[in-house]
Amino acid sequence: MTFDDLERDRIAACRELIAARAFAAEHLRGVLTHDRSWDAMQRLYLATLERKEFLQSWFAPEVPANAHRIASRLRSLGLIATSIDPRDHRRILVNLTKQGQTAMEAVIDYLLCAGFARG
Repeated sequence: MTFDDLERDRIAACRELIAARAFAAEHLRGVLTHDRSWDAMQRLYLATLERKEFLQSWFAPEVPANAHRIASRLRSLGLIATSIDPRDHRRILVNLTKQGQTAMEAVIDYLLCAGFARG
């Protein structure tokens, strides 16, 4: 699998953003850093960039009902689409919609322009 320079930069920026959120959550003990929908969008965007499938259960692996709530919220905002995995009907696949992809690219590209990360 090959990535162009922009894709590599976006992957690096997204990984740094995820790491920064985890670092802040650890040091602030979750205060001001608790938004599971935003965290889910970051992980889904990274999986999309890396051309990996993403399961709804990965939104909140510790509590399946939370994963469903997160997916419902993001779906109602038009940011994701879900479908049943044809290989295993118990699994729900998640993909960014065009709107979700565009929104995440705008955030990551803003961070890149601000010098947040470079692959």
